[in-house]
Amino acid sequence: MNKPKKTLSTSITLPSDQTEIITNSDNLSDLLDNHSTWNNQHFCLLDNNPTENRKQFVNNENESVRPDLLKYQKIAQIKISTSLAQSPKRSQYQASILTDNCGRFASKTEHGLVALNRCNRRTCPICAGIKGKRLTNEIVKCIDQIEYFLIDEADENTPQNKLMIGLKINLNTGSATTLDDLKTRLRIMHDIWARLLRTAKVKEALIGGFRSTEITQTDKDHANPHIHGLLLIKADTDLSALSNHIRNYWRKTLSRELKKQKIKADTIASFGSLEPLYRHTKADLREWTRYATKGSFDYNKAEHRKSQLNTTVRFWITVDEATKGMRLTALNGSIKTAVALVRKQASESFDGSYNIYNQDFAWSDTKSAYIPFGKYDPDTDDKKAPLCQSLPYDRVTPHLGQLFKAEYENHHIRRLKALGDHLLSIGNYSVYSQFDDLFIHNIKTTNTKIGLDYTEPSEIERDSIKIKHKSPDSK
Repeated sequence: MNKPKKTLSTSITLPSDQTEIITNSDNLSDLLDNHSTWNNQHFCLLDNNPTENRKQFVNNENESVRPDLLKYQKIAQIKISTSLAQSPKRSQYQASILTDNCGRFASKTEHGLVALNRCNRRTCPICAGIKGKRLTNEIVKCIDQIEYFLIDEADENTPQNKLMIGLKINLNTGSATTLDDLKTRLRIMHDIWARLLRTAKVKEALIGGFRSTEITQTDKDHANPHIHGLLLIKADTDLSALSNHIRNYWRKTLSRELKKQKIKADTIASFGSLEPLYRHTKADLREWTRYATKGSFDYNKAEHRKSQLNTTVRFWITVDEATKGMRLTALNGSIKTAVALVRKQASESFDGSYNIYNQDFAWSDTKSAYIPFGKYDPDTDDKKAPLCQSLPYDRVTPHLGQLFKAEYENHHIRRLKALGDHLLSIGNYSVYSQFDDLFIHNIKTTNTKIGLDYTEPSEIERDSIKIKHKSPDSK
């Protein structure tokens, strides 16, 4: 095509003076490339970034995961998307579409698979796992930017006042909270954490710290919000005195804040543990940070995968709403400063070039697995409208129509793209005549002079769109 491509939500726009005879691969490629730039503003979004020839731009070495882990994350993601689809809130059932499309295609790299079409939702297992891995690497790298040295890696000439150790800390809000009070408990827990690090005894010993918040479901109506954190402190700190101070401060302050909110809870077990790393090295620090940033569930473990699948719809709707606008991870002190420096250095060293990943694998709903893209058939591998099928039948769902329209359009895009790729790969354009209605359906011809606005196959006048039904080699 000679003219710039236009962004559309539900159809392909071809200028009236460019209604060409589709008889060669160049014309068909242009049509398909124009199709791949769709950017539906309503949430029917297939790709987060414009793509060409089944490629997506990604610039993060931390995004590759093992194929089996990505499969487990995708299965867990489906649990969350089908839960959000049942929410009456527009923002949540729209988010279910984005989450369902996230990671539907993947690229193979030397380090594993890279999930494409990312949704960047904090409740998404795929995106949360990538963010956790990225933060872990940043925290490990930031150790070199801190003026203190881990005691087990420092040389013998390092001054004693420049040595530090790492402490693992686990905190919660006492007895499990009702789902209705989850947001309040999270706010209280985060506020007390920030205040704890500003107390005189902690501030005197603290070099830097970070915390990561997780939420697990304990039963049908209750959840357990908790913190996994890391404190880097001076090596000569009295650990016993520091532990007693944190324990007493946390319990006392938590009880007072819960009482203010008229929430009854047993805070005796709210202080989990405060203990040193096994060894004070970057390797041990990485291991703990990886665990702390894994998210609410570790999909490497079968018991965690089973637990996640047993969660309820109400739990995920509540978690999604309660964590909206909250920071589930926080950095403090020298760790915060050093991580900012690591990010700045990474930004300055970026040369502007991106890795281009092909869509090597596609998710099959019917097989619950990733299959080679060449074997992917939207007609047999897609469930067409899995989110709509997950809706309860015993009550009216007002947004059913909008949800179905979005799912149908996403499936239609995948089907059209797969068909186009097939036609381009076999080089036999006589096949095109069998499916011309499918392509014409996605051509929205707009011309203000004649007032044409074709959106349905039944409305198309064949004389207005020239299509050659015979292949170039046919007699």
